[in-house]
Amino acid sequence: MDIAILDEVSGRDRENVLSIRVDRPTITARELIQLRIELEIEQLELKKADAVKSDAHAAASYLEKVKRFLVIPGCAEKQLNGDRGAYGPGTKSLRMRTDDDDILVPDVDAMAEVAFVAFTRGGFFMLTGDRQILDLDEELTFPDTAEVTFLKLTPLQGG
Repeated sequence: MDIAILDEVSGRDRENVLSIRVDRPTITARELIQLRIELEIEQLELKKADAVKSDAHAAASYLEKVKRFLVIPGCAEKQLNGDRGAYGPGTKSLRMRTDDDDILVPDVDAMAEVAFVAFTRGGFFMLTGDRQILDLDEELTFPDTAEVTFLKLTPLQGG
């Protein structure tokens, strides 16, 4: 089955961000979030190759793409927010790990854990058809093609 992943943020139209192909009839919300993050990291690596060039437009495109991810990886978060972290002074960026070539890469498992916690605390909602997905371990069964909307909430400034 093919699942279109859409993002919705208050004040903007829904945006189709990914398409995920699943070769079994059911998937849990947890697995869907994990797959989304893995695909976003793959896209990040492709964009990073362009951004490494000294082209300012490519670097801006890279940061704009990353800002729309479900969870912002630590390397991009630092570029966007400096040392203060995404949630103000004293907060930390996500962990990074090194690959076999000692290159810093986002830690997918750490990013997934951040997303799972955000989901359970109401940081974003997942909607499919006319219903809200309420549990990470809920089995989701879709027709051959489906849409899942991630409704991202924006925290208010100052609390």
